[in-house]
Amino acid sequence: SEVVQQNACGLIWNLSADLKRDPESVMSSGEVKYVVRAMQNHPESARIQSAACGTLWSLATSSEDIQNAIESEGGIDAIMCAFLMHQYDTAVIDRACGVLSSLSFNRRLAKSIADAGCIGTVIELMHDNLSSSALAQSSCLLLRNLACFDTNYAEEASAACSTIIKALQEHSDDADVIGEACGALSSLAAHSETCRERIVSLQGVAAISRAGQNFHGNSDVEREVEGALLQLE
Repeated sequence: SEVVQQNACGLIWNLSADLKRDPESVMSSGEVKYVVRAMQNHPESARIQSAACGTLWSLATSSEDIQNAIESEGGIDAIMCAFLMHQYDTAVIDRACGVLSSLSFNRRLAKSIADAGCIGTVIELMHDNLSSSALAQSSCLLLRNLACFDTNYAEEASAACSTIIKALQEHSDDADVIGEACGALSSLAAHSETCRERIVSLQGVAAISRAGQNFHGNSDVEREVEGALLQLE
């Protein structure tokens, strides 16, 4: 039933977050398969989708084998379905995008994400849910990673430049968002002249500089700000 599957996803999520456990004893492809099946069986249930995506996000941080299992079991397609059916439910889309951002460090999985049409979808979701700091952070990380792997992905993500700049303004007091947003702008500019020109034309240099002023002494943010400004010189 829906309640049973939701509770089971929550149990797996809790177990996967327990770093004191042996990861291989809890996190396996079997758990991934169950969680993805729950998403496929109840696509209309925001509670199932939210719990399942949170579980997959936690599992995705454990090993490359788990990441590959998420893809092979149909997890990326299930996430795309969750995006389309719950596009204004931030509890779902924040976690769904978090899964993709974790998978996107792997070149092969990054290709699968792009091939599934996730770039345009994530850009639209970020634009429509700009107040979500979690979504802004994971979306920027995802686009940053994809741009590094393929210039075509960077070109496709050029439509995100204006939204990322708006995220700098919307979340000006959030160090995590500012860091990831600057990282994304830097990556996009480095791998796409279209992105670079668009960022400059949108007064992105000034926006990045202003965002960095709030975090003097935060070495992580300062590094990302400096990197982005160097790419846009």
